[in-house]
Amino acid sequence: MAGVLGVAFFLFLTAGAILSYWALRGEEIREAGWFVPAGLVSAALGELIAFALALRVAGAAAPSFMAAPSLLAAFALMLLMTFAYSAFLAHCSMKGIFRLRAIFMSEDAVAVRKRWWAAESAKHRKDLQKAAEIYKEESEENPKDTETRRRLAEVLVEIGRFDDALRELEQGIRLCEGDDNRSSLMFRMSDIIERHVGDRERSVRVLKELISRYPKSYYAKFARERLERIS
Repeated sequence: MAGVLGVAFFLFLTAGAILSYWALRGEEIREAGWFVPAGLVSAALGELIAFALALRVAGAAAPSFMAAPSLLAAFALMLLMTFAYSAFLAHCSMKGIFRLRAIFMSEDAVAVRKRWWAAESAKHRKDLQKAAEIYKEESEENPKDTETRRRLAEVLVEIGRFDDALRELEQGIRLCEGDDNRSSLMFRMSDIIERHVGDRERSVRVLKELISRYPKSYYAKFARERLERIS
């Protein structure tokens, strides 16, 4: 019996590792209707098998099966199984949260979140060009969306297209609404200019302009602190 449970445990452990990998990387698979319910059933059965195997190995048939060594063995095997399914279960949790949020969000907001999800999935697959294209498309449709603009700029920085990232941030500053939104983009601009372009003087000018234009904004405080540090 212990041998059968051991084989089953190994199979479910392998299934957990594969499902976790697909949850992170397999956009087409994880969007399939069978993926989440099949994974949850596998996770539940895997945990039960892990517990049963642990008790069997620890001597569950004996009267002292509830002794500390038995419980420790059960706990260790259950942790191992949970670890195998951890990424998958986290994916399911996030998907459930997004679905609950979608109930209270407008259709436009839901569409934006789906595109963000698609772009982030592309980033996980190391397809930064695809992620940039998705964010660019969304930014063109909603030019005043500060968060999409910022995400696009960050992807462009990862690709190494620093000038393009700065142009996107400059356009966002012109189009977005609210002093905090504009100042956040300006603050990120100064950081890119200093760290990636290597032009400290230009970075300082951007920080001073931020403080001058939006002195009461949230990022003005950080701009002052940075100016004091690099002056």
